[in-house]
Amino acid sequence: MQRRKPVVLLALFVLGAFFLLGLQGEAQAKVAQYRWKFGTLAPKGVGWARHINETVLPAVREATDGNLAIKNYWGGVMGDEEDYIRKMHIGQLQGAGMSGQGAVLVCPEMAVVELPFMFQNYDEVDYIKSKMKQTFDGIMRENGYFLLAWVDQDFDIIFSNSLPMNELANFKKVKFLTWYGRLEEELLRQLGADPIPVNVPEVASSIRQGVADTSIGPSLFVVGAQLYTSVKYITPIKIRYSPSVIVITNGTWMDLPEEYRTKFFGLRDDLMRRFTMLVRKDNEDAFNAMIQYGIKNVDVSDAQLKAIHDKAVPLWDKLADDMYPRELLEEMQAYLAEFRGEKPARRAPTYAQAPVPVVAPAPVRAPAPEPAPAPMAAPAPVAAPAPVAAMTPAAPAVAPVAAASAVSPEPAPVAQGPTERLVVTRDLIRKVQTVLQSEGDYKLGIDGLFGPRSFWGIKRYQRRHGLQQTGAIDYKLLEEMGIQY
Repeated sequence: MQRRKPVVLLALFVLGAFFLLGLQGEAQAKVAQYRWKFGTLAPKGVGWARHINETVLPAVREATDGNLAIKNYWGGVMGDEEDYIRKMHIGQLQGAGMSGQGAVLVCPEMAVVELPFMFQNYDEVDYIKSKMKQTFDGIMRENGYFLLAWVDQDFDIIFSNSLPMNELANFKKVKFLTWYGRLEEELLRQLGADPIPVNVPEVASSIRQGVADTSIGPSLFVVGAQLYTSVKYITPIKIRYSPSVIVITNGTWMDLPEEYRTKFFGLRDDLMRRFTMLVRKDNEDAFNAMIQYGIKNVDVSDAQLKAIHDKAVPLWDKLADDMYPRELLEEMQAYLAEFRGEKPARRAPTYAQAPVPVVAPAPVRAPAPEPAPAPMAAPAPVAAPAPVAAMTPAAPAVAPVAAASAVSPEPAPVAQGPTERLVVTRDLIRKVQTVLQSEGDYKLGIDGLFGPRSFWGIKRYQRRHGLQQTGAIDYKLLEEMGIQY
């Protein structure tokens, strides 16, 4: 087999990006008032790094008038993704670019988008991003992070140098390496494999040294790590979608002036879209380069694909209320059914649909006028509510990142009562959270901030107590809980 020419092409593909990375320091020559340090496993020479430098950083500099300088530590120089979380916790890093595994470390609920065979194509992924970004923004914020960007790792491929992975039975016959965390281990065991766990920096050496012969990962990683020289087969069956996220701590985000934060929000969606399209093109080019190199693209029969699919999909239900809330899974499935033109059952209210409330003390009503002709005096002004307390982040897989005290809360729904409007105050939210926590429906701190977990906790409580599952704080909920209002 002739491989010499494709080797040159692959080398150019991997190394050509280095010519475009030299301008970052010059562009940040202005003395910046704010400085962020980021860690990432992405190698400096591949597409993720190139597009950060060419697409993301210029937009961020423009939005902050050149007052923000960002230093990236590529290729795992700052350790692995658990190290990044610890270093964000102590302020050594302000943010990180995370792989699919890292996305679940900072946001365990993101496992729901990584479930096997959940998505059929990127159009479905993009629809879920558009419909559920508020929900994932809220979860991240509860965990102590601001989600700068939700982009893509890839629809990861199965790569192997022993057997083509075109039969369910072959999962038992190979030495399957896993680096992606619990979700991948659960999937591989479900398919009959006996996974060998390693950290990401050990993947390439473990394959080359024969510790394992099969793994799952993005095409761009296989090329960037030069694993293509050790791979005979690639099986692109969309066994999972893997996100990639860029996060900073809540405190880092809130340290920026409001003007800069507003500008960033104005460009975030378009910036994520452009970055995502570039990364998808890079993964496609990497996949095609490996085929040209001589690696066999394995076809899977419809019968075997169905067998693998049917064996894997029960994980969705098995892991619900463990790795992610069942309500989150049901919400995403309802949106996918909507996108596919199916006829789902009437969708329950979602966190993203929660109405904007009035979070303030209930208004004071003037008493009815006396018969005397003299007009009533105006009522005394109402005191402003107490300032918002620091938000207590959820505990991720490793040490949590402290949240900023000034993080803006997500609004709580305002419900219509039997005769008047119920105004939801932060004190009222605290009382509801206390009851939810006592019954095991809510596991964060009692902070008076209404986020996704408060919403889901209320729905669970309503379901168990025979109430309509709205996720809202309303009169019936308060009466059931015995809370005075």
